[in-house]
Amino acid sequence: MIKEAGIQPQEGKREIFRPQETVHVEVGDSLAVVVPSDSLRISCTIHYGKPGLDAQFLSLAIEPKRLRRRFRRRERSRCTKKYSTSSITG
Repeated sequence: MIKEAGIQPQEGKREIFRPQETVHVEVGDSLAVVVPSDSLRISCTIHYGKPGLDAQFLSLAIEPKRLRRRFRRRERSRCTKKYSTSSITG
């Protein structure tokens, strides 16, 4: 979905959210926790609550420079495919 949306210029000043303390948000059986950090990391634990299916944990470190490069590469690739000479001439 992010790839399809592409990169769009944004107007106005951006506000950067930097939590100063741990924040918990609970909705039904779901819980989201934001923890102050010097880096961006997304971690997820899923508890299935079924016999034989315990829990799974995933943690991803997001490196801003690598993420920007990846989006730029994908955007260039998408533009190249969209406007390739074969699609223009044929």
